[in-house]
Amino acid sequence: INTTSDKVITNRDNLIKQIEIDNKKYKEFLKNIKVCPFHKKPCPLNEEIKE
Repeated sequence: INTTSDKVITNRDNLIKQIEIDNKKYKEFLKNIKVCPFHKKPCPLNEEIKE
C-alpha cells in the first residue's frame, strides 16, 4: 500500500550513498591538486598555472 513512501526512502538512501561517494572522490581530488598560490589552498585552476 505505501509503495510511494518506500520509493522515497530508497531514493533518499541512494542519494546519501551517492553523496558519500562524491565526497570521497572530492577529497581524493583535492589531495592530488597542488596548493594554489593565489587562494592559498588547493585549487583546480592551479592545473593551468605555469610557473
